[in-house]
Amino acid sequence: MAVVLGFIKMVNNNNKLNALGSNIQQQIITNQFDVDPSRLTKTEMFDMLKSFMNSDLADSIELINTNPAEFNRKLVYNHVIKYRYKFQVVVNDQFRVGQIIEEDLTNSEPIVKKLSLMFYDVAIYEDDQITTGNGDKQLEEIQKKLEEVITCDPRIIESDITSEKITTFALALMAYGVMKCKVLLNPNLAEGENVDITR
Repeated sequence: MAVVLGFIKMVNNNNKLNALGSNIQQQIITNQFDVDPSRLTKTEMFDMLKSFMNSDLADSIELINTNPAEFNRKLVYNHVIKYRYKFQVVVNDQFRVGQIIEEDLTNSEPIVKKLSLMFYDVAIYEDDQITTGNGDKQLEEIQKKLEEVITCDPRIIESDITSEKITTFALALMAYGVMKCKVLLNPNLAEGENVDITR
């Protein structure tokens, strides 16, 4: 009887192993066909970052260090509604872009400076101080300018990078700028301490 029970147990274990192996094989097969051709590659992100970094956009600015605010709080503070949903779509790309900027580029400071100046160009001012405005409109203007800069680069024109990927990259880079407090106004700046860009 013990031999029979042992045989049955061995058969059941083999069946479980076979089922597990089948599941792993199925997962591998599924993953082989689960490749999104519209997904940005690291090489494409790197090329577009270099394009932006080497663009004619100004980067002569002294960066202002502030206590960073939580991402969504910053969006609410700047009256951002539409782009809150757009940023959710590219959240993975945002962190991938940020990783390349902070780990793979030897000097990423021009990128951060250009993002800051792009925001200053569309910001709302009162007595030479930046105040909150229509965040969606400001981000829309930044996105338009970003895509224009990337699209006009001859290296990007000659590449296989689609307009959809350029849009995804622009949104991801903007979201990174928001996260780093270089795009949109930081709510942690106390009242009366808004950014003075005249200094």
